[in-house]
Amino acid sequence: MRTQAVDSTAAVGEKVNSTRRAVVLTLIFVAYLFCYVDRMIMSTTIPYIGKELHLSKTAMGMVMSAFFVGYTVFQIPGEFWLTSLARG
Repeated sequence: MRTQAVDSTAAVGEKVNSTRRAVVLTLIFVAYLFCYVDRMIMSTTIPYIGKELHLSKTAMGMVMSAFFVGYTVFQIPGEFWLTSLARG
C-alpha cells in the first residue's frame, strides 16, 4: 500500500515538472522570438525613424549602437542569473 502511494506521488511530481518545463520553454521561445523580431524590425525601420525625428546619420548610428549595446551589456549578467537559478 505504501509503495503504491509513493509511486502515485512520484507520477504527480513528474507531471508537474513536465508541465512547468513546457511553460518555461514556451515563455523562453516567445521572449526569443520577440527579441529576434525586434532586432530585425529596428534595423529596417531606422531610416524612417530618423526621417520622422529629423536625426542625422550619426545620430541614427548612435541610436542603433545604444540599442545593440543593451543586448551586449545584459548577456553576462543574464547568464549569471540563469546559472544561479539552475543551481536552485
